[in-house]
Amino acid sequence: DWASPVILANGVPSNLSNDTVDIETPKRIEKITNPLRSYTLLQDLGTLFLAGDSSNPTKRPYVPDANTPFTPKGYSIVRHPTSNYTSDKSDTSLSVVTDCSTVFRPSIAQTFQYVVNWNQFSNHGDSQFKFADGKTPFNENFGYYTSIEVVHDSVHSSLGGKDGHMGKSDIAAFDPIFFLYHCNVDRLTTIWQAINPNAWIENGDKATFTEGTFTKQPHKKLTGSTSLTPFRKSETEFWTSNGIKYIEDLGYTYPELQDYKDPNELKKYVIDLYHPNIAPYELHIFIDKPDTDAKTPKNSPNFAGLISCFARGKETQCANCIAYPDAVVHGCVDLTICMQILNINLNSITLKKLDFTSSSLKPDQIKFVACKNNNEPIKLENILIRADLYVFDKGPDHNHNYEE
Repeated sequence: DWASPVILANGVPSNLSNDTVDIETPKRIEKITNPLRSYTLLQDLGTLFLAGDSSNPTKRPYVPDANTPFTPKGYSIVRHPTSNYTSDKSDTSLSVVTDCSTVFRPSIAQTFQYVVNWNQFSNHGDSQFKFADGKTPFNENFGYYTSIEVVHDSVHSSLGGKDGHMGKSDIAAFDPIFFLYHCNVDRLTTIWQAINPNAWIENGDKATFTEGTFTKQPHKKLTGSTSLTPFRKSETEFWTSNGIKYIEDLGYTYPELQDYKDPNELKKYVIDLYHPNIAPYELHIFIDKPDTDAKTPKNSPNFAGLISCFARGKETQCANCIAYPDAVVHGCVDLTICMQILNINLNSITLKKLDFTSSSLKPDQIKFVACKNNNEPIKLENILIRADLYVFDKGPDHNHNYEE
């Protein structure tokens, strides 16, 4: 599980990265070359296109052209290759740790929290497919969540790095880690299916079709009964999606499915497990600075103020935190001083009538930036539920009758 707390703390597991492993034989413990660390090619991989000496495999160290996924016979697969075309274990683990907190965990949490439709879960986006009746589902909004495909792709890139085998779709499967990783993709898919038991591949008018694959002709309808060529169930039969929908029928399962029988409880468990730990955090408010981000300094004249939440992370929650997981933090920022610095008129706005003058503060001039207290950015939708703009008269007769 590349999004687990163990990966977040340690990077690539040692049994996948150490050069050797100890195995127990009938007579003694023996040290052998780690078969999960790399695979040495028994023949040339890919097609060599020579341009002078730029890709000559007789040169050592051999450095492949960035656009040529070619590896000579006798070389091992690599992850984050060095100039000597060997794997850089430190770079690989650093990449995985960084992406675990910023990509893997948030993406999985968003997928399980928001996606309830199979096409959305299983595809990069709606531009890839059309319904069988030829209509494109433009009303499908893919803008606010991710998919299992995006989760899948990010781990490939993180493990392969620049020019590593896992980072190239044509040759990724030569890395032994490929198969273990796809077992986890199967696990995530199975858990999502258990949470959304009625979601599946559409049939009839809602069925989709492809523009063609290596084994499928273009404009063929894709349903749960479509043959998954070239994967054979027998000499005369191919597997279908319907045939592998329930993994119990295939003779295996995952611990989460045994521990959580109720779909709602399983969903809560998964979201709690993977949702990024964002406490403590701050919500920065800027005026008239659309390009601001988490690194924009607080001494900027456009900085209006912040709302801070000094709280424990989910790993060290107290009983009160656990009892009220959906507690909402309220805060208020006075924009007046920042408006004065920016010469924004304080008195020429009547929100009730939406009467904005050219010098008035307009709602779209207000920019929110979410970050941890070390200025590491946080996705705004992870913390901000609602923002209201109030205008009131601070004169002697002020009665706190706000205009929203």
